[in-house]
Amino acid sequence: MGQKIGEGNFGDVFEGTYENRPPHKVRVALKSVKDTATYNDRLNLVKEVMYMKDFSHENVLGMYGTFIQNNFPYVILPLMDHGDLKNFIQNPENNLSVLDMTDFACQVASGMAYLEDKKVVHRDLAARNCMINSDRVVKVADFGLARLIAEKDYYKAQAGLALPLKWMAIEALEHRRFSHASDVWSFGITFWEFLSCGQRPYNDVDPTNLLRYLKLGRRLPQPRNCLDEQYQIMLLCWRPNPRDRPSFNTIVSKLMALLLPMAPELRQDGPVYINIQRLSVQYVNDASDNYLNTMRSPALLEGFVDID
Repeated sequence: MGQKIGEGNFGDVFEGTYENRPPHKVRVALKSVKDTATYNDRLNLVKEVMYMKDFSHENVLGMYGTFIQNNFPYVILPLMDHGDLKNFIQNPENNLSVLDMTDFACQVASGMAYLEDKKVVHRDLAARNCMINSDRVVKVADFGLARLIAEKDYYKAQAGLALPLKWMAIEALEHRRFSHASDVWSFGITFWEFLSCGQRPYNDVDPTNLLRYLKLGRRLPQPRNCLDEQYQIMLLCWRPNPRDRPSFNTIVSKLMALLLPMAPELRQDGPVYINIQRLSVQYVNDASDNYLNTMRSPALLEGFVDID
């Protein structure tokens, strides 16, 4: 086992080698829980393995296997040389363009469409949980909070669970209700992260005020050099009624429609590089949608612990 190459809220990742077809060895990532891990942390890692063992999609991180060392469980994962997308897009040396960001978003949406087909709700989709390799293939990762919803179209979280509040949909904040539609909301936040060069969403909004903020119709602003068509996709993802949000297959189609004419134009005129500039707050108003009127009055987010 080599050096530590990553660290999350609940686990650590180390570099290693794996002999998948002797004598051929490949570089891999070894994920385990922290030394201070609770029983629930270990249980979440086991649940993550149960989901990942059946995944087979270019844009979803799979696994090679598992092992136990010194009473700690480890998951053997493909090594993603460039790490997570949040750090990758924050690095100015990568000179990423609008085309690159749109391509990353399309790959993430494709992976999420696969998970939607598998009836898996991710619940923690964010730039930090998307990995990128040396070929710039992006894979959705970190399934510690994922849940299967084969019998229902949603999952209701238990109180006291640590969750990424600023990536969560209104109904998840209000009712602890998670579905493919709440994952779509999180995708919109993730796409916004890409085009704002990894800024933290709602940086000036206290987590305890987030639900009130969203129920007033406020949304993240359009980043500079974000195309209007890209921002419209985000706004569709952030519609207050989950039923009105697009499916991931629809999002893939919309992003592909942007990519096809964009690629030759950017190759001819040079890449459009992204600069960060916070604009005025966007409001979403839909007089025909009474969904928000059926929700309880905003209050402190009881029963949730925020994670970033």
